[in-house]
Amino acid sequence: MTDMANTILWLGVIALLLLACGLWVLAQLASAIGTLKRELLGQKEQREVTLAGQPLEVREHEGFATSNDLAVLEGRVDAVDADLRSLRKEIVANGETRRASIEAKVEQTRREARDHTESVRIELSGKIDQLPAQLIATLKNTGAIK
Repeated sequence: MTDMANTILWLGVIALLLLACGLWVLAQLASAIGTLKRELLGQKEQREVTLAGQPLEVREHEGFATSNDLAVLEGRVDAVDADLRSLRKEIVANGETRRASIEAKVEQTRREARDHTESVRIELSGKIDQLPAQLIATLKNTGAIK
């Protein structure tokens, strides 16, 4: 090969290297421009992430609660507290009504027991009063007394 052919060959190799370097620089510029565009427009970079060959979706967390969210939650808690207070009042009222009903039944049962005890006492009193006459009659019938 001649010097001219060597020179042309080397110029071709250099041209290819310059072309490759130019393409790499263009690719880097395109990537930087894309990143800058996303940052300026607030867009997120979309990359597919895989874990053990399965696609993994990564999402941002929700924002922090706002004062409006807190006010809504406090309103719900206040409503639950009000419901609990009314239920407690109903339980107390029902308890007092039930206690009064039970006390009335206990008093009625006491009266009935007292009345029954009194009737049994009167009946036994009459039988005890008759006992001496019956004993005397029994003793006379058996001949124990004359």
